[in-house]
Amino acid sequence: MTFGAHTQPPAGDSPARNLPAGNLPAGASHLENWQSGGPQAGNPPARNPNLPAGVPVGAGVPVEPGFPAGSAVPAANPALPEDPYARSKSQPVWLRALMGAILGAFAGILGVVTHGGMAGLPGLTLNMMWVGPIIAFAVLATGAWYTLDTCKNVGWLSYYVVAEALTFAFMWRAPANDVVLVNATLANIWLVLAPIAGVAPLVVYAVRRRRNLRREQRELYRQQENSGANMAKQG
Repeated sequence: MTFGAHTQPPAGDSPARNLPAGNLPAGASHLENWQSGGPQAGNPPARNPNLPAGVPVGAGVPVEPGFPAGSAVPAANPALPEDPYARSKSQPVWLRALMGAILGAFAGILGVVTHGGMAGLPGLTLNMMWVGPIIAFAVLATGAWYTLDTCKNVGWLSYYVVAEALTFAFMWRAPANDVVLVNATLANIWLVLAPIAGVAPLVVYAVRRRRNLRREQRELYRQQENSGANMAKQG
């Protein structure tokens, strides 16, 4: 049946004719409730379980489509995963320094052990002698980068101090009955490369950060130009 703009449906065509009264006030018919836009089909508004007893039903929590009546509406946005950067910044300074010192001790000792490479083997060429310093450089630089990324500046500083201190201590005064200076040339090379390996990640990090800032500034300037052009067209 088609109704006009101001034509009311007859009582027999009411969509709520056969439904229970629900929240309708005393004496009110389904047709009156349907015309007034009140609660349909006798469904009460959802009750907030956090409300104390005696508070009217429906106070605080609306009924959402797809949720049964009487149920609380869940939160719209679940908690996002914790940001690793924010977590590292929230750690105490002493803890980050301690973590950096521990990593620096391991990296420093490992660099001293690996810097000799294959030195001392018969038939060793000059090109093969560079394998040890390259591996030691990679070990120390990787540890510095990881510490800078996870423990920030405080952790990196403690890492650098401990790693370099152990490097120079073992290279100049090796433990008794232990040979770490397998080759004087490689030892001198490593004493020069070790400080560079610890600082190299910091330099790379600073260069990348400066490049990202320039890229963001160019993007912002481009957006401002586009916004000005759009305003000029609208004007």
